[in-house]
Amino acid sequence: MADKFDFRFPSLRLVLVLAILLAFGVTGFTWALEIVPVPYNTSDPNIPHPTYEGGTHRFKAIARDADCGSGYWVRWDFDYDGTWDTGSTLYHADATDTIRAIEETFEFPSVSAPTVKTTLLEVQDLCSGQRFYRELFPLAAYSVRTNSTLHRPDVSSYTRMRNDPGT
Repeated sequence: MADKFDFRFPSLRLVLVLAILLAFGVTGFTWALEIVPVPYNTSDPNIPHPTYEGGTHRFKAIARDADCGSGYWVRWDFDYDGTWDTGSTLYHADATDTIRAIEETFEFPSVSAPTVKTTLLEVQDLCSGQRFYRELFPLAAYSVRTNSTLHRPDVSSYTRMRNDPGT
C-alpha cells in the first residue's frame, strides 16, 4: 500500500516528529537546568567538605543550560532543615548559558560530636518560575576541644571522619 507511511525506519519517524514540531511551533520548550556542585576533592567527589565548629566554608556550584535572560534567584539551606539560610541572590548566565560562580559562605554552628550535614541549593528560573533543587556534597564538621596539656585543638575525630566519610 503506497499511501501509508512505513514506520519501520527510524529516520522516517524522526523526520515526521520534527515536521510536526515545526508545524505547530516549539515555543516555550526549554531544557532542564543542570546544577553541578564543585566537589571538595575532585579525585573523589564523595569526600565531604571538611570544616570545624565555628569555621566558615565556601560552597560552589555552576548551572548549565541557563538560557533565561532575566536571570535566576539562588538560595541555600546549609543544614537541610527546611529553612533557607540565605536570602535570594540574583545570578545571570554568560554567553554559553552557564552560571559559573554560584557560591556562598556558611559558618558551621557548634557541635558536640563529629557531624555530617547535607546542603540544599535552590535555583529559580525567572522566565518560567520553575525551581530546580540540588543536594550538594556533605559538609563534615568536627568539634574543637582543647587538649589542656598541649593547648592545641583535638582533631582526632576529624581525622577519623575524613578516613571514613560514612561516620
